[in-house]
Amino acid sequence: MGDIIAGIATWLRRKILYRIRLAALSAAFAAFGFSGGCWAQSHEQMQFRALPPLQPAEVFGNAWTIYADGPIDADAGPRLERLIRDDDIPPKSLLYLNSPGGNLMGGMTLGRVTRSALMLTYVGRETADRLRPQAGECLGACALAFLGGDFRYMVDGSVYGVHRFKAANAAGQSADTAEVVSAEVVQYIRDMDVDPALFSEMSKAGPGEINRLSTAELMRLNVVNDGVKPTTWTVESIDQGIYLKGQRETIFGIGKFMFLCASDNQLGLYVIFDPQGREQETLAMQAVSLRIDDRKIPIADRQILAPHLVNGLINAAYVLDDTLLRSIQHAKTVGFEMQNSYDAGVFMGFDGMDFTEGAKKLPGFRKSCPKQ
Repeated sequence: MGDIIAGIATWLRRKILYRIRLAALSAAFAAFGFSGGCWAQSHEQMQFRALPPLQPAEVFGNAWTIYADGPIDADAGPRLERLIRDDDIPPKSLLYLNSPGGNLMGGMTLGRVTRSALMLTYVGRETADRLRPQAGECLGACALAFLGGDFRYMVDGSVYGVHRFKAANAAGQSADTAEVVSAEVVQYIRDMDVDPALFSEMSKAGPGEINRLSTAELMRLNVVNDGVKPTTWTVESIDQGIYLKGQRETIFGIGKFMFLCASDNQLGLYVIFDPQGREQETLAMQAVSLRIDDRKIPIADRQILAPHLVNGLINAAYVLDDTLLRSIQHAKTVGFEMQNSYDAGVFMGFDGMDFTEGAKKLPGFRKSCPKQ
């Protein structure tokens, strides 16, 4: 009983401290807008229009489409949250943003709601043809809200612009307050898996200016990822030994490409990927290939663990000889494919996984494998 009481007391202290911090941040953000007329706080509200999935669902899936237009107000995030809850809108639904900016904290709150709902964000506007949205703009506070998308896209011709923030009135601005707000914005950018250098781009625009970022800059900063998150390569361990793992998440699910220490001084390849609801169809595929850059190399005869399901993901393992390892070592990208036949036009699996960091780690990993 004493542990329970102590736990409740700790929870209450944390709750009180959180509310104090939130109140202080709210006060700091209340004093700040974005410099320039289009960034000033507005009495207008962002409008949300939610459209259910197109039919048939077998073709178009279950994703909803939400269009968000107008200035971002402080309550935009909670309104979107209620809309998602009331209409039972599923993950991977689409949020199109078209906004001149607005409330700074409102933009980040909207972004966090979007990330919590695992939505995809686009800069674009609604048209009569739902399958062909037109270019839009996303400026200031909207630029921060856009980062909430798990995957982020730009409709061709759209504009993404950032801006320096400042106090809504000179009397409300202080070095301490500016430092608090800056720290929160940078942390938010990091939390959204975007390069913090985006904050520097915000600082380049003076009062009344907008720093419009090019497509190349947006890709470099990971503001736009076009449905593909960066590949990470790490050396990890389990009870049975160590392994080198490449992992990448895309709009089609997760893919893992792992090197294992095998017997006879050889390496094994262990792959994991999301079959996207086509588990049995994928398991029936007999044409299996390793993808090295643009080359497809059949490896079905190297199987050491047949494809099978683990928690809804395909798992399989193959042995790699020295010839294959030399080819992989010089690869720019790697992948794994399963097909009904080797000349089939479609495959299940993944390709184009960046091997730059993996190539650096592979030689050291091979040396670390115990000699048999």
